[in-house]
Amino acid sequence: MITHAVALATLLTLQTPAQGRPPRAIRVPADYPRIQQAIDSARTGDTVLVAPGHYYENLRLRGRNIVLASEFLTTHDTSLIGRTILDGSRPTHPDSGTVLTIYQFEDSTTLVEGFTITGGTGTVWYDNKDKILFREGGGLLIDLAGPTIRSNVITGNRADTAREGVLSAGGGGVRVGFADPVLERNVITHNRGRYGAGVVLFYAAAILRGNVITENKGGEDFGGAGLWMWGRLTRRLPYVIEGNVIRNNHARGTDGRSRLRRPPPMAGRGGGLSVRDAAAVMRDNIIRDNTPNDVEEVPR
Repeated sequence: MITHAVALATLLTLQTPAQGRPPRAIRVPADYPRIQQAIDSARTGDTVLVAPGHYYENLRLRGRNIVLASEFLTTHDTSLIGRTILDGSRPTHPDSGTVLTIYQFEDSTTLVEGFTITGGTGTVWYDNKDKILFREGGGLLIDLAGPTIRSNVITGNRADTAREGVLSAGGGGVRVGFADPVLERNVITHNRGRYGAGVVLFYAAAILRGNVITENKGGEDFGGAGLWMWGRLTRRLPYVIEGNVIRNNHARGTDGRSRLRRPPPMAGRGGGLSVRDAAAVMRDNIIRDNTPNDVEEVPR
């Protein structure tokens, strides 16, 4: 039988070492008590391996191309996903409540795997296209990066409150903008946002494969409770939405809390999927039982 240590060592030999140095396995809490400390000590090719526990942190990869994973990475024991919890409910500042932020050109060698990601409330974020502030990304905020996000449960996050000077809030589970990540085999459930309560894809080129997106609620401002796609990164790179289940998501009408002067036509629409000006290759998805409708295509 291959031990966990041997399996991890084998994995690490396949990664690219940084500056001739062999990659390391950095363990939390054995080597560092906090996950952010372990991330900050890591270099390209390292693996930060997190033992089961409940970690109240708001994390940033800060440009490091690393593997951040629970022990599910080496054991494939799915119970470890539920027992290794990244909880963003205690941010040092209320405007920086995302559980995990990836935004400094991290590439496809970056992997986040095997966590429950919960308690996030989003980050007040300057939108480079619309030149205005939004609160986005309760669980994950991915911008200008291309990581792989795999086999996580992203639940109980929200981006649904907008203070003075912030237009709206969305991407309760995941917000992707100007980026090309791969999201595969995640469960994205019971998140809230005033658009894209489950997932926001904004001028991106993301691949979503084999995810379950369910029981997300919101869409009061710009619609889209399950998946919200708006724009594309380039004309040559469509979204790839393949083999996902998007079911039992609920878009709701205006609630009197909006900061918009007038609700747009897509407000409260697109329970499963809301899409505008976004080219996508879509195949083998199940999109059903969403309210008030499964798919809303918003005119340009």
